Amino acid sequence: MRRIAVFGAALAALLFGASTGGSEEIRLDDPPPFETRLSFALRDWTVKKEGSPDQKALLWTTPLEVRRRIGRVGSVSLLLRDAIASTEGEGKSDYAGLVDARLSGALLLDRGRWRVDLSLGLPTGRAPIEPDEELLAGLMANRLFGFPVKRLGEGFDVGLGGARVFTVPGGPLVSVGAGYLRNGEYDYIETDDGTVRYKPGDEFYLAGGAARGIEAGGIRYDLSGDIRYRRFARDEKNGSAFFDEGDQVDLLGEALLHFPSGRTLDLSAFLLFKGEGSEEGAFAAGDPDSLSLERYLVRGLTGDALELRAEYAHPVSGRLVLLASVAFVDYGEYSGVTTEGERLLGSGRVWRTGGGARLGLGARSALEIRLSGLFGEAEEGAVDLSGLDAFSSLVWEF
Repeated sequence: MRRIAVFGAALAALLFGASTGGSEEIRLDDPPPFETRLSFALRDWTVKKEGSPDQKALLWTTPLEVRRRIGRVGSVSLLLRDAIASTEGEGKSDYAGLVDARLSGALLLDRGRWRVDLSLGLPTGRAPIEPDEELLAGLMANRLFGFPVKRLGEGFDVGLGGARVFTVPGGPLVSVGAGYLRNGEYDYIETDDGTVRYKPGDEFYLAGGAARGIEAGGIRYDLSGDIRYRRFARDEKNGSAFFDEGDQVDLLGEALLHFPSGRTLDLSAFLLFKGEGSEEGAFAAGDPDSLSLERYLVRGLTGDALELRAEYAHPVSGRLVLLASVAFVDYGEYSGVTTEGERLLGSGRVWRTGGGARLGLGARSALEIRLSGLFGEAEEGAVDLSGLDAFSSLVWEF
């Protein structure tokens, strides 16, 4: 039942979109006055474990994001999402409908030196879920599968953050920031004993980073680094303490290489270090050999993680760019205390490789298409993973 925070650090937007507009002003690259992005994403997984029927999981979503620029000092955006999801195996369930939406805004102050972000998670999805949807909800939230939609529905969330950006003469652009996410309480599931009411723990974060562009040998390097510390309050179930996730430190490094021919190579590494959590709620402790696949998949899995990614872009013409990418994620086991005789769960490795294309449809619109194969394993080979990922996005600027 752990949630994925709907409010990210303002730092990332500053670092990856910032440019120096003279010695007195720090500003974001000018976005279009109005932008609409309609995406189509499909992710299909097959999960196998000896002694259990194969479990299949599929998610199709068509998010629509609309962003409006407010002069040169800010923007507001609305993200609407739906989901068509299903799973079949030892258990079977499906869902079709809206999931939670997000309304967010950003404001630049003091000639771009300060940025303030506000995010609202709007409970437009399904809450509470039906008992036969619990397996599906667990699969969507399970980090091994990387579904683009993590929750069918939650409560009303409010996030507020800010960042201060500095220019270092002859050096990088540096930023520090902080933020707070207030997660709303909501009805999670209907049971024979009544409705289970859930309150995800609030989140506080501190962030810092730097970005710089350099040129050498005719190649331009855009380099950036980001560090964030996240602290979570304890989750509550029916008003009582239920689960403590543990603190978290995120590290992100990226290098974008621009070659004279117009080709680019994007390399990034993401590291997540997880502090010790709690074993309340029987999270992530057990023996995969004795657990059915269905029972294993609804376990809450948290822990360290390492993600490596590379993407190559090759222009074919003024409008067409071919893409090739590869990614690897290594998930560490749960970082909690467990009872004697049980092992910690949560480890796994996932590979993704594929390609695609970006096509300019005109001066103000573009289409992107990607197709990737997915494969991996979990719990030291006890669980086998294979899947397919398809994505397309159509952007209009006005």
